[in-house]
Amino acid sequence: MLNIRESTLADGRVLSELSMIILCQMDFLFIKEVGLENLKSLIEQCYLDPRYRDDYMQAVVAEFNGEVVGAAFGFNDEQEDKIDEIFDTLLYENFGIRQGFEVKEAVSDEWYLDTIAVFKHMRGKGIGTKLLKFLPNIAKKYGKICVGLNVADDNFTAKKLYLSHGFVETGKKRLGNQRYTHMRWYF
Repeated sequence: MLNIRESTLADGRVLSELSMIILCQMDFLFIKEVGLENLKSLIEQCYLDPRYRDDYMQAVVAEFNGEVVGAAFGFNDEQEDKIDEIFDTLLYENFGIRQGFEVKEAVSDEWYLDTIAVFKHMRGKGIGTKLLKFLPNIAKKYGKICVGLNVADDNFTAKKLYLSHGFVETGKKRLGNQRYTHMRWYF
């Protein structure tokens, strides 16, 4: 049975695995320098800190038979200026790398969906849709009337999913080495 719920501290390990799916697609140079296992460990540490971009308090998870198989997490647009400080600090302290997410992703007045990911073996079962439908609950907690996101221009499946749920295209930008379309869903 599939259950969508708010995340807890105990979900940190699996949330870091799901976050890695997206980070690796973005092809940041520091990933090769740090290594995947080190990066996963670093992200796990970050999830425990409420200042991090994807802390557990702004995440929802999809559980199937008691196992977390997907998640959606993000942040209030007003938090964006500070949300990577903990990651950047740990990256520098542990690996001597100064890297930041230098491009502002969120647009004002939105709850920004930073990541939505489902493990490969569970894709195509409607889990992403159920996670999306839960997001207004989180956005409303922060006084927001819309959810924003960026989707890679070559991710036609995701873009189709977002459009079918009422998202509209609002702009273009470059993140990492890819071009993205910014979209918003007013609920």
